[in-house]
Amino acid sequence: AHAIFCRLHGEDHENVAAVLGNMCTVLEQQGKIAETIAMNHKVLDICRRTMGTDSNEVVTALLNLGKSYHEQRMVEEGLAHMQEGLEIVRRIHPERNAMEGSILTAIGGAFNNQGKLEDALAMHKKA
Repeated sequence: AHAIFCRLHGEDHENVAAVLGNMCTVLEQQGKIAETIAMNHKVLDICRRTMGTDSNEVVTALLNLGKSYHEQRMVEEGLAHMQEGLEIVRRIHPERNAMEGSILTAIGGAFNNQGKLEDALAMHKKA
């Protein structure tokens, strides 16, 4: 699918980003986290170029990238991406929504793994 979409639309297209995102899921399940991180960066770059900075797709890409970093035990990098996603989702959706809850839950998990239990509990309560 990736080759077909690239041939039809070029490398910078939302369909290409979607296929790459699906490939990230498989790579992560195979334990290839470094490859997942690199591909998630590519997805994020495509989403930013094609859909703008303030879009749900960019938020999702930031969350996925943050989770990948977290899986690699690079918690600070993961938190930075999740926080960026949280800022965007709050800006484009001033009302509470499920996406904000997903990010808060992921941040809570990262805090929990760092041993920051009070911060983790606070994030989970907000979610």
